[in-house]
Amino acid sequence: MSSIKTELSRLESVIKQNGFSIRYERGSFTSGHCIVNDKKIIIINKFFKPKARIETITQIIEMLGFTDSTETQDIEAASELMSVV
Repeated sequence: MSSIKTELSRLESVIKQNGFSIRYERGSFTSGHCIVNDKKIIIINKFFKPKARIETITQIIEMLGFTDSTETQDIEAASELMSVV
């Protein structure tokens, strides 16, 4: 379980390094990203389990096209972790 939390922390760092903030909010909605008043925000449903959070954040990173080599390694590590779990 700690490897999942570690991976989640790494992906959150990737998001923050690219100028986005990440928030975990409750509600019955699909997670995603938006820009509000020039603020880049990613909203994740706080009721998602860590594995679902990793999957969602990984999808958002890919969708936004973050291409830094560190980010690519993080995405690949997350995908590999998800295939093992």
